[in-house]
Parts: sequence; C-alpha cells; structure tokens
Amino acid sequence: MELLLLETFSWNLCMPTPAHFIDYYLQASVQEGDLYNGWPLSSLSKTKTFMDKYTHYFLEVSLQDHAFLSFRPSQVAAACVAASRICLQISPSWTTSLHLLTGY
Repeated sequence: MELLLLETFSWNLCMPTPAHFIDYYLQASVQEGDLYNGWPLSSLSKTKTFMDKYTHYFLEVSLQDHAFLSFRPSQVAAACVAASRICLQISPSWTTSLHLLTGY
C-alpha cells in the first residue's frame, strides 16, 4: 500500500505550501522606508507584529477556498503579504525588495 502511494506521488513527498514561503517573505514585508497613511512608521516592531498576524490570517482564509489551489504556493503567499500591507495601509503596497525577493 505504501509503495502504491509513493508511486502515485512519483516519490515526491515534499510539496511546498504557501506556509513555506510566508516566513521568508515576511522578512522583507516591512522596512524603514515604508509609510503608514503617508507618514513614516512609528514602530517598526509593532508593524512587523501586525504584518505577521494579518498575513497568517489571510493564509488561513486562503486554505478554506479550493480556488487558491490553481495558483502557485508562492503566489498565494505573496498575495497574503500584499493584502496585509493594503489592510494595514502601508505604502507602497508592493516594494522593490518584495518584487526582487518574490519575483512578482
């Protein structure tokens, strides 16, 4: 039985999920040059904490809809980061460093 499953998956047991990309993307999700409502961020650490919470919330929401399965896991993770930046009113909504990191 185990052999049948392994052959079904072509022995590929490690499938990346959006969660694999989230922590990597969060490292560049908030930077000192970012603005909140046009003003410099008052607390970088608090903003990073909120980004983490919002991004994981959007990740949970994406797991509840099968439509997200048609996208690459890295795209879903990038969308979670972008949605979090928009909800937190951080501008720009997508930075050059995020573009270079994600490729999107």
